[in-house]
Amino acid sequence: MTVENRLSFANRKVYSIPERWEDLHGPDHGVLELPNALHWVPDRRIDLTNPGQLRMGYRAVLCEGLPKDQEKYLNPDLLRSIWADMIMPPRVRALWRAHFPEHLPETPYGVL
Repeated sequence: MTVENRLSFANRKVYSIPERWEDLHGPDHGVLELPNALHWVPDRRIDLTNPGQLRMGYRAVLCEGLPKDQEKYLNPDLLRSIWADMIMPPRVRALWRAHFPEHLPETPYGVL
């Protein structure tokens, strides 16, 4: 097998997305505790007022969550407010932008 024939895990991983933006009904304040299946750190509590924790927790939900998880934990207003500052796999950003173009702005970085 040549290097050109290899695909990285990032190219094979399947990402999920909810059907409708309106199905996102996560909390908009307080502390969110993510399950270990989504966020593999000792302290899985996310303070929604802490921008760094919010971005880290939301990235975990976007990348590892099933639609039911995303609907439960993601708040549409919070997601929109941090979208441009989030670091995530390009395929995740492209998938969400393509599915919800009216809700998620283009970032100055394209699809970083």
